[in-house]
Amino acid sequence: MSISPIELLKEKVTPQIVSDQQLEVDADKKASLLAQFYPILLSLLHKFPDRVDSILANKDKALASLFADDAPITKQLIHRFASHHSLPDETVISLLDQSVAPSVEAIREEVGIHGIQGYLSQHLKGIASAFPAWASGLLSELGLGAVLGSESKSQHVYVQKKDKPVSVFRKILPILALIILAILVFFGLKSCQKPNEPAMTAPSASDVASSPSASMSPSASEVKSTTPAHFTFASGKTNTSPTCLAHVGDDSLATTIKSSIQKVFGKVGENCNVMADTAYANDLQGTTHLEAILTAIHKVPNASFEWKGNQLVVNAPDKAALKGLVDEIKSIAPDLEVTPAVALDEEQSVNKSIEDSKNALAGLGQQAKPEDIAKALNLQIINFPTASRELPARNKEILDQAATLLKEAPHVKLIAEGYTDSTGNAEVNKKLSQRRAQSVVDYLVAKGVSTDRLQAVGYGAENPVAENETEEGRFKNRRIEFKVVDTANGQTEVVKGQ
Repeated sequence: MSISPIELLKEKVTPQIVSDQQLEVDADKKASLLAQFYPILLSLLHKFPDRVDSILANKDKALASLFADDAPITKQLIHRFASHHSLPDETVISLLDQSVAPSVEAIREEVGIHGIQGYLSQHLKGIASAFPAWASGLLSELGLGAVLGSESKSQHVYVQKKDKPVSVFRKILPILALIILAILVFFGLKSCQKPNEPAMTAPSASDVASSPSASMSPSASEVKSTTPAHFTFASGKTNTSPTCLAHVGDDSLATTIKSSIQKVFGKVGENCNVMADTAYANDLQGTTHLEAILTAIHKVPNASFEWKGNQLVVNAPDKAALKGLVDEIKSIAPDLEVTPAVALDEEQSVNKSIEDSKNALAGLGQQAKPEDIAKALNLQIINFPTASRELPARNKEILDQAATLLKEAPHVKLIAEGYTDSTGNAEVNKKLSQRRAQSVVDYLVAKGVSTDRLQAVGYGAENPVAENETEEGRFKNRRIEFKVVDTANGQTEVVKGQ
């Protein structure tokens, strides 16, 4: 059999995209993103062979041609890639757009323009097995449900089962039960009624059926999350390469944040990730003052803040500068509670995080939602000993609780991501972060969680959530983050516990 098209693209296309210096993205992260994109690209070329000519004729709009100018589905897929790989949407768009035309050209060179369809058909099972689980929820929107659903027996592709039709009797049974219960209660109360009390009237069937208790509860999509929006920001040593991480409820707020950073600092780099996630609130109190607050932050090297709800905690290495910065922001945004960061107490911070995580996990039922499990896990701080992957004993109790919930939640894949601060050698830090994430996964496996539902990834000092110039910032950057994939719908959730 000929070379797998995925391996072909990894060999021919990935090196040229990875070596391109236009995007300041780690080479491994580029390669990982492309490896997950190739099965989607190849599936679309197999299902819609006419798009090959369109891509080659419009190389400057290759990504749009691949998705037949379907902007909504393209935006949805881009956002999921961005969330899964912790990159800005614009960076993902640029990477994918660069890869589409070279991929088609590589396949054409391998088998000829007329052999593409047969070549992809020959390898369709392998393509389907590599399809990323977090993207499987988009199969029908991409027009790939029938093809990949029938070809793939891999754990990576999940085809949603159709619900069995419900009989009329089963639909009205709960209403009949409520009516009978209401009648029994009525006659029970009437037998206890005193002579001088007014007579009670039995409720009608329509009254019972239309009552709040008889109505159906709102669907999950109708229930709004109460998790506050969250925004951390650090100006950096030179005030030109800020780092940030924001989780907000809608695209408009995410756009406002990115636009304000762009105006004050000149660019939003790869270390600044602003993500829209419906698990978070749609508003962040005081964002009308955001540009002025960032301007104040810009004046102070290595200044940072943590913004949650109406609370803004500010930090800076120079204590005199910190006091002046807090006073200035208070005058800018009087509606916010602006406070200086307190001195770091690692022991107290870890103890509180462990207690919060325990309580959150204990409050989840056996049918816990994937994102709720990850939120509870992200409340804990896993404070590894220096240069060690040894899992602290107090975190094992948290992971014991999580293992029980994960075993009861069949549609959950958990990803443990390891991060370090920027102290020391970057390559050594990356390997250490991988080992630490793996130690979490290994412990969960030992507690009975299946290995194919777990993944460990080490990013080293990438994607900092705070400045690395202060002790507090370095402490926050040394962390394990949890992401989940709900394999019932392919949705990736990037969740925080702050």
